[in-house]
Amino acid sequence: MEFIKPCKQYLDSYYKAMQETYAETLHKYIIHNPEEYENWKDTIFTDYENSEKGINLPKGFIPSATFWLVDNGEYIGTANIRLGLTDALKYFGGNVGFIVKKSARGMGYGEIIAKLSIEKARELLGCPVLVTCFKDNLAATKNVEKCGVISKAEEIITEAGKTGMAVKYWL
Repeated sequence: MEFIKPCKQYLDSYYKAMQETYAETLHKYIIHNPEEYENWKDTIFTDYENSEKGINLPKGFIPSATFWLVDNGEYIGTANIRLGLTDALKYFGGNVGFIVKKSARGMGYGEIIAKLSIEKARELLGCPVLVTCFKDNLAATKNVEKCGVISKAEEIITEAGKTGMAVKYWL
């Protein structure tokens, strides 16, 4: 298993994963729309590099580092580590976001990518690291809670058209 910077070797596997996962994902900022593949296939890796360096970011965005979890030569998931916090990210989003492709869920990969992404965030940022998720996302909350929670708070938020109880973890 590898936790690596995105690379061309796994682009086809990533694309297939987006085809199975994108439509049912609430937070689409972390992955690419497979219907727009022709628009991003040649720029994806440069875009990731630029995002980490803070180049050509949309207004209000901060630099972020992206990593892929790969197992047996197959893309499994994406982790996005935001290299700071805006007021919006303090409200919901935090420093770390991750997703596991649909066909790999329920196989332990969520716990692995949570641990690896939080470890990497601590390495890049130092402690503490903020992770937020909706309380009803039981898989995410369970996986994050296994990563050494310093503090936990709950509040009602509205994000991406969804209102609900959010859990904020400092790790």
